[in-house]
Amino acid sequence: MAGDNKLIRIANGMGFWGDWQEAPHRMMEEGPIDYLVLDYLAEVTMSIMQKQKQRNPELGFATDVVDLAVDLLPRLLSDGIRIVTNAGGVNPLACAKQILKRAEQEGIRGVRVAVVHDDDIFPQIDDMLARGVRFDESSSGRGIEEIRDNLLSANVYLGAAPLVEALQQDGCTDCDCRTHDRYRPDTGANDV
Repeated sequence: MAGDNKLIRIANGMGFWGDWQEAPHRMMEEGPIDYLVLDYLAEVTMSIMQKQKQRNPELGFATDVVDLAVDLLPRLLSDGIRIVTNAGGVNPLACAKQILKRAEQEGIRGVRVAVVHDDDIFPQIDDMLARGVRFDESSSGRGIEEIRDNLLSANVYLGAAPLVEALQQDGCTDCDCRTHDRYRPDTGANDV
C-alpha cells in the first residue's frame, strides 16, 4: 500500500447504538463515499449485549443493524460502498447470519459479509488468572479478583490487521467485534 495515492472516502454514519438511523442514508446521498462506518459499541454496550446473549444465544449484537443494513444494501451494492461496523458486538457471527438471511428474504443477491471475531476472552479468564496473568483496573490498580463474580464479559481489542484482512476479502459488510481504529498501511502495524 505504500505509495498508493488512491483517494479513499470514509463516512461515519453512527456513533453509538441507538444513534439516528437516517444519518447513514444521508451520508450515502451526500457522498460519494467508499466506506460507511457504523460504530455501535462502548464498554457498557458490550455488557448489555452479553446479557442478551446469555438469555438467547442468537442475540448479543445490535439487532437494529439488520434492518438498517438490508435497507442500505441495494445502494451499497450498486455504488460499491462497503459497511464497516462493530454492531456484531459479542456475537458477530449471529449478526452476519441475520443480515444474510434478511437479504435473501428480500431477494437481494450478491451480499457478502466478512466477520472479525475472537476478541472474547471471557471463557479463558479463570485459566489466565491461574497462570498468573494480571487484569488490574487501570485507574485504581484493583485486581479483577475483586469483581470476578460479577464479571459479564471480557473482550480485547484485536488491532486493525484483522479488519484490513476482512476488507481485502471483498466483503460488502463487516460485522466485527473490538478492533483497533488506528492502522498504518505503510507498515501494516497498529499505531498504538
